[in-house]
Amino acid sequence: MSNYPNMSYCMFENTYSAMMQVTSALREAEDRGELAEFYADLSKQERVALKHLRFACEDYQEMMEALDKALETE
Repeated sequence: MSNYPNMSYCMFENTYSAMMQVTSALREAEDRGELAEFYADLSKQERVALKHLRFACEDYQEMMEALDKALETE
C-alpha cells in the first residue's frame, strides 16, 4: 500500500478525519449561502479532486452495501 497516503492500520481513522474536514467546510459554506462561491474559489486541481472524491464516495457506498450483505450471510 505504499502508493496510498495512509498506513493500512489507520486508514479509516485518518480518512474519517479528512472527510469530516471536507464536509465541515462544505456545510459551513452552505450555511452562509456561499456554496457556489466556495466552489468557484477552489483551484482547478481542487475542483477535479472534489469531483473524483464524489465518485470515490459513490464507490465507497457500494462497497459498504456489499459489506452489509456479506455480514448478513455470516
